[in-house]
Amino acid sequence: MPKWALLKTFEGLSMKRREFLRNGVAASTALAADRFIRPLHAAPKNDQITLKCVSTWGSASEFDRKLAAEFMEANPNIRIEFAALGKHYDRQKVEAQQAGDPFDLWITGSFYSMWATQMGYTIDPEPLYRRDFGPDYKSLFFDEFVRWQGKMVGVLTSRSARVFYYNKDIIEAAGLSLPHEDWTWDDFFRIATGTLERDAQGDIVQWGCTVYETDLFRFYISLEGQSMFSADYRQATIDTPVGHDAASAIHDLAFKHRAMGERAHWRVTEDVATSWNHGAFNAGKVALLLADDGRIKPAHERADAAGFRLGVAPLPRRKRNVAGFENMVYQIWKSPDPARTEAAWKFAKSYLTRENQVRTMIEEGFPPVRRDAYDDPAAVKFQQQWPDVQVAHNAYEHGRFDARIAAYPTMALEYVGVRPHIYQMMMQKLTPEDAVKQMQTKCQQILDKFWAKADQGTYELFPEELHK
Repeated sequence: MPKWALLKTFEGLSMKRREFLRNGVAASTALAADRFIRPLHAAPKNDQITLKCVSTWGSASEFDRKLAAEFMEANPNIRIEFAALGKHYDRQKVEAQQAGDPFDLWITGSFYSMWATQMGYTIDPEPLYRRDFGPDYKSLFFDEFVRWQGKMVGVLTSRSARVFYYNKDIIEAAGLSLPHEDWTWDDFFRIATGTLERDAQGDIVQWGCTVYETDLFRFYISLEGQSMFSADYRQATIDTPVGHDAASAIHDLAFKHRAMGERAHWRVTEDVATSWNHGAFNAGKVALLLADDGRIKPAHERADAAGFRLGVAPLPRRKRNVAGFENMVYQIWKSPDPARTEAAWKFAKSYLTRENQVRTMIEEGFPPVRRDAYDDPAAVKFQQQWPDVQVAHNAYEHGRFDARIAAYPTMALEYVGVRPHIYQMMMQKLTPEDAVKQMQTKCQQILDKFWAKADQGTYELFPEELHK
């Protein structure tokens, strides 16, 4: 059996979320696999290096393409190809790796990338950071490097904060206090349940909140000072009082208070149900949105177009403030040609200049990973124009980065062990109590199978039999 058969493809489960995060950059498979951006100056063919680059989300963003074009103009002997692999992208990358002609760069999030690192397909870029930025490289960047089994999973290029967007007009019209830096989950539930409106026929025309339920479940637990897994990832810790509180809170929002989501009333008939619907929020029909990112400028522009005032708040606080976010990485896959590996690092490193980190904030909207980018005059001006940018930034400065939130093992266990049971609960096929117990059982089964092999030196994150 080829190694790729042991992997589970998760890309379809989160495509819509990344489309929003990328602000409309379609995860299209229409691009031909050999499509590329050509350098502005042709290079001699005898020393030209071609780097094949793919994205978890289908196609590279316009920002990625712009930086690639600039990089190729400055380095005419390196060509960047952006391929769109479509479905089963993980299998295609593994097959290319095993055939000796690997893809060189993978644009992805840290929680998508760990399986490739633990399969031994990627380089650990930390020695390159030390070589090019010095042994004290961490002082230049925010220390949010995600590692799996001691290896850095990729080149960290930007951060994507989890924040709440809110409609000031709806909340103030209900006579409620707006979210603020120190708001709590109690404040959240008060707003979500107090802003529901019905028309004369009793149909809901305005919702209290729209969230991705598995995110809300995970963040609720984290902000109570707990985790769904032990620090060593050997034990599932979901069947706890806090886990039951989280599940009950989500269930009550949907069915007791009818406060959650544009699609809440469809849940009993949909096979896959979620109330995460940013379109309804952008149309001014929802009070609170649990957003995937901290891209403040585009969010304000959408709100302005819909005619409502947007506010931004961090995740509510309880016992600790954990910054929930997804780091963006360029993962460098191993190549039989050291020159390709060095060229891939050179391109990924180009994102880390102070100038390009400032552009990451201004042009793409993501919080930079380089500390001095925030002090650049252009960045200071941008933050003055869009002061809510500080909300996303403060989520990192004052929150404690928890790799278990951003890490692929947590997310992958969610897809298999948590999310299906949340869906069943939201379709009223499981009680909150039964959903939590089944999550605990399934996640522990996955962990036991994983560690039974890992302790013997065989690393298979998710053997195929767990998905049947």
